[in-house]
Amino acid sequence: MLAILASVVPVFAAVAGGAFMRWMGWLNREADESLLRLGINLLFPAFILGSIIDSEALNRKDVLIIAPVTAFLLVTGGITLARWVGRWIRLNDEDSRSFGFAAGMFNYGFIAIPLAFSVFGKETVGILFVFNLGVEMAMWSVGVRTLTGGAPQPGAWKKMFSPPVLAIILGVVINQLGGGEWVPAPLMRSFEFLGAAAIPIALIITGAVLADVTSRETLKKGLHVVVAAVGLRNVLFPALFLLVAAWLAQPVELQNVLITQSAMPAAMAPLMLARFYRINPVPAMLVVVATSLASVITIPLWITVGRWLLQGA
Repeated sequence: MLAILASVVPVFAAVAGGAFMRWMGWLNREADESLLRLGINLLFPAFILGSIIDSEALNRKDVLIIAPVTAFLLVTGGITLARWVGRWIRLNDEDSRSFGFAAGMFNYGFIAIPLAFSVFGKETVGILFVFNLGVEMAMWSVGVRTLTGGAPQPGAWKKMFSPPVLAIILGVVINQLGGGEWVPAPLMRSFEFLGAAAIPIALIITGAVLADVTSRETLKKGLHVVVAAVGLRNVLFPALFLLVAAWLAQPVELQNVLITQSAMPAAMAPLMLARFYRINPVPAMLVVVATSLASVITIPLWITVGRWLLQGA
């Protein structure tokens, strides 16, 4: 438990640092887009390639199918259940769609990646990136259709093929061609050097965005949404994820991915997409803020429980 806490603290320290920078006015909103573009177009693709190209865990061909399919089903099931809960707590149709998308989507990048790397190592991160292909597919298909009420959105599928996603596909192809042996060592070190900046910058931006949307008054007004979100994302879904991890059993790296994802708060993307598609973002904001705050406690708890139950660690 203490070792996991030691891995969690730097992650939340970076998030808190981003929030502090925003509150002090040292990191303004105008800088967000430039930093995000830097991360998405350069730093994250470099980090992905450095993690996947020489990953031995990806030598198992079945993992290349099982990991993204599992992710797609988990996101789809989570959104469906969360949408039902949104109706059960008497949210109107638009708000239940915003709530369902946000509560059903787990953080699969900015927080999950550094934790997986710190707790489980590079091989697990390689599997996590392949797993994330399924998450992206579910988000841009099931998620966006849920958020917009089933109306097809032009270009939604094209947005799935972002530079990080293309880097995952390229990395897997190179890995399957034995790239770990023939890709020049200086190039691999370049990927690792650039990639080392990806996570800190992403976490700082996450903290800044959370600082923008966090309000004590808003949290109080949406108390029923907060309780439902934490109950789903921080309590029920983690237990279900661990059941799936126990059922899949092997390889251990995929199990590690599911243990990591079981502990994750809601992703930031649904909040951004709710704003983009002009759907009421308040339910999504409440979900993101509440589950993120609760995850300070629940992340080390669920990772500890998952390792103990599934791996005896």
